[in-house]
Amino acid sequence: MNMSFKYQDDYEKLKQTCPPSGYIQKDMEPVFRWVFNSIEDDRNFNSQYHKNPKRFLNKDDLTKCKALGLSLFNSLHGSRERFQELKDDIGDNVYSTLGTQLAKGSIRLGDGVNSKIERLGHFTHHSSAAANYENNFELMNIML
Repeated sequence: MNMSFKYQDDYEKLKQTCPPSGYIQKDMEPVFRWVFNSIEDDRNFNSQYHKNPKRFLNKDDLTKCKALGLSLFNSLHGSRERFQELKDDIGDNVYSTLGTQLAKGSIRLGDGVNSKIERLGHFTHHSSAAANYENNFELMNIML
């Protein structure tokens, strides 16, 4: 794969290949992401790993790699259902960690690579260095 990734320096510190070799580039629309109140909020398109690196100090490389990606969904219903599951497990802290509402957008070939679609339409997306999600996503005014 000949792509420069946003978190390339972090990937190189891992013993396993990250993003995994089976991840592919693909145009996808619509896709959904949990975000905060402004689409320009820095937290919206940062990995969970970078929001709180200390949380991953003792995690294995597979967990770190997944945390370096962005969680996206190909289903509005699935994204809302998964958020509710996490809220039931974590409580209201989920809002300060993951977001408060939904954004709808698209990803293009040059934006990065994606895992296979998992349960509830979730997939992990590893961002290219050139990706600019603020231009490709808009708030839906749907609170989580």
